Amino acid sequence: MHPYFGIEKWERANTLRLLAVYRREMQERVFAAFTTIEDEAERVAEEEFQRLASAHASDDGRADILADRARDKGVDHFMDLEFVAAGVTNLMTAGLYHTFWETRVRDWLLRRADLFRLSNAHRERVLRGDFGAVAKVLGDLGWHLEGHDFFADLDELRLVANTVKHARGDSANRLFERNRRLFCPFDRMGEDEMIASYVPDGENLRVTEADFERYAEAVERFWRALPVAASPWD
Repeated sequence: MHPYFGIEKWERANTLRLLAVYRREMQERVFAAFTTIEDEAERVAEEEFQRLASAHASDDGRADILADRARDKGVDHFMDLEFVAAGVTNLMTAGLYHTFWETRVRDWLLRRADLFRLSNAHRERVLRGDFGAVAKVLGDLGWHLEGHDFFADLDELRLVANTVKHARGDSANRLFERNRRLFCPFDRMGEDEMIASYVPDGENLRVTEADFERYAEAVERFWRALPVAASPWD
């Protein structure tokens, strides 16, 4: 390993602090806001039924029809909220990768590029921000991502972020092969159930709260695993 390879204590502490804030606010504000959408949908359906019943008070024979209409409105409301919840969760999960790994690793490596004696080729790889390219730079410095227990989840997070960004393509296909339950309707299907000619699409990505926490934990373990930087002036 390069003799001065590592991260400054203040830099790691700051990243971990902000990551902890991000995780906490996701739990307490975002996830919490969508825990009652079923109850809200039922309330919307009941309010709609009462409104329709009042408007057709003289026609008792239409009660079943009115109930069906009210139920449909409740279902529509639930599906709308579920759509928003999925979109917000997907975007915030992608943010874990872009904000707390991709950008911060790039900035850290470039700040210490001269000390690490990174070649021009290494610097170009870091600037590209590609996961594999950055992993190669870290490996050339003697620190191999593949050897850590967080690698699989961090790599999967990278595929999630790319799928959120591009919707369809290589990342979505690879993510589906690795963990198809991240895609609707496979999140509600049995392991042996398949759909002919199914094309993975970010529109159907359904990252859960548990997935978010698993990815956040992987990012945290990455930063904690990085060695503390030695100084050439010590």
